[in-house]
Amino acid sequence: MTQQDPRSVLSVPFMTAWDGEAAPRLEMRWSRGVLRLSDEEPGDRDEYGVLWARHTDAPGAGRPAFGRVHSGRQRTAMAALDCQVCGNTAQRTPSGRWTWLVELAESADVVRYSRSWTTTSYPPVCTPCLELAVERCPVLRKGFAVLSVGKVTPYGVRGIRFTRTWRGVRPRSGAARHIPYDDPRIGSVLATQAVVRLDEVTLTDWAHSAHGAAEHPHVPHERTAR
Repeated sequence: MTQQDPRSVLSVPFMTAWDGEAAPRLEMRWSRGVLRLSDEEPGDRDEYGVLWARHTDAPGAGRPAFGRVHSGRQRTAMAALDCQVCGNTAQRTPSGRWTWLVELAESADVVRYSRSWTTTSYPPVCTPCLELAVERCPVLRKGFAVLSVGKVTPYGVRGIRFTRTWRGVRPRSGAARHIPYDDPRIGSVLATQAVVRLDEVTLTDWAHSAHGAAEHPHVPHERTAR
């Protein structure tokens, strides 16, 4: 992918949905214990056999829907480990580590990022975009965490679980969760975002409005590898 200057192109993050992009209504059915689409095509499932939501791809159509993720672009960025902001390659440092920028909805959420491993549906971020995103992204105004990551592996998906009822196939109540590929419930899921597992994680910085928001994140001084 051609590299771009984030400061010249960043008004809307790469994986942000636009209100002119449509998520078509899907007619779903239950067959052999698995959620299916009535007009399902081979491209509706990933290499793990998981069913994915459909979403038209028209960035720039209408207004940006900050906080809402475009499932197709998120999936593309995660598969290639591209930057969630500019969509270019999120290059690793000379020591082989990636940088991750994640939202902190609650200050207590920092605990999960203080462990040596975690899961996330956020793609990585490139160094030029890190500070820029914290300055401009409205979703991060409440809080954010910056992670240095040594190892990244596919984990599963974030999505909506469905169940069969007397009225037909209906979504289960509750928030979307990170569901691993080896979970037997994966056949009942309509995926909306790809999830990876991060190992060898170091929390390098975090801020939350409850503790006084930081204006600039700490950026490791190690130069990006080419």
